[in-house]
Amino acid sequence: MATYKTSNRMKTRLVIVMAAIVIGGGLIDTAKLIEAGVINHSKFAAMANDNQFGSTTVKAARGSIYSADGKILAQSSTVYNIIIAPGTITNGSLPTDKRDEQIKTLTAILSEELGDKLSVGANELPDYFYNKDTASKKWIKVASKVGKPEWDKIKQRAKDSELAANLVYAEQDTTRYYPQGSMAAAVIGFTNYEGDGIYGVEKYYNDNLAGVDGKIISARDGYGNDLPYDEGETYQAKDGDSLYLTIDTTLQYWVEQELDNCVYVNNVQERACAIIMNAKTGAILAMASSPGFDLNNRGEILSSKSQKELEAYKEENPDDEEGYNQLYAQLREAQWKNKAVTEPYEPGSVFKVITASAALEETAITEESTFVCNGGIHVIDKDLKCWTKGDHGTQNLQQAMTNSCNPAFVQIGQRLGIEKFQQYYKAFGFTEKTGIDLPGESQ
Repeated sequence: MATYKTSNRMKTRLVIVMAAIVIGGGLIDTAKLIEAGVINHSKFAAMANDNQFGSTTVKAARGSIYSADGKILAQSSTVYNIIIAPGTITNGSLPTDKRDEQIKTLTAILSEELGDKLSVGANELPDYFYNKDTASKKWIKVASKVGKPEWDKIKQRAKDSELAANLVYAEQDTTRYYPQGSMAAAVIGFTNYEGDGIYGVEKYYNDNLAGVDGKIISARDGYGNDLPYDEGETYQAKDGDSLYLTIDTTLQYWVEQELDNCVYVNNVQERACAIIMNAKTGAILAMASSPGFDLNNRGEILSSKSQKELEAYKEENPDDEEGYNQLYAQLREAQWKNKAVTEPYEPGSVFKVITASAALEETAITEESTFVCNGGIHVIDKDLKCWTKGDHGTQNLQQAMTNSCNPAFVQIGQRLGIEKFQQYYKAFGFTEKTGIDLPGESQ
């Protein structure tokens, strides 16, 4: 059998290949180091800071909303989110029977004090302690927006039952409260679950009312726990500004009362609205839509017409829960709209003032001009009737205005002419929005 020896030439090739591999690998590593340390330095530095430093948000207090006469229309109050920490008793520091007893006691306390406010059922709550994915955690929110009396009871019962320290605790939060209930609901609007304004002045002035949240930044160890000797850095929250409306609560109350009565007596089908304005300044002293809604229970539908519509749908479609919920959501959102702002309006007789003033300005008529009402008038291909059953006969301008006579004002419009009518229509601003500080104004 022949014996082969490695030649010098083969050795040289091997050395060259190995050297190329080593140098190539070194160049790749060097390139990666340059990329991480120079090109993407900011990115990786930020990632390192995220791992080494933790931040806790300090919520800014949302500003209050007041009426012109100083009544509180919206304010924020303190509530609590209930937190459990399974890791407190599942780390092996307690015997199994003692741990099970603590879990059973905690479950009883939370279910009895919170009921359906719990994010899970009472039977599911112990799973957090026995599931390997959650058993070691020290922060699991099980209830939100809990009032102080409820939290105080939970805290006291946990103490009396000698539950492990910090097995259950609370973090402070805020909720929006409307002391006047349904008053000026469509004007005030409301916030969503996160506390951001989504309707009314709550939405329009959200940035002013919300303020700026603060932060507490502290160093953490490898397990995510705050280092005990780190003083951290605190950025104070800037609370939101308070807002004073031009709404007068006395006027607002009576407008809502009379408007609701008007809707009931006249069996109004598509809601109604009313405004009281200071004619000299444009300040809105009262603005109402009827039927309205309760700001503290805005999911409830107050309109009897809508309630009957829901009942009828349920009777006709007893098994269509999805369709019922869609209709409910549609009717609920409809009652939130400010009819005085969001829906187009045909002014009718109140526009006669505009027609008359334009015709006087252009001398198309005078105060002594006369107009004949025979109960109706024919225009092109339409017969337009006067609102009265009889006729007004011959009238001057003052009489026609007093009688709100439809045929008379058709004649005034005809004397003014189409071009001039349009010119004054635009000049009075009817082709533009008012620019009122409320969201959703229609064209």
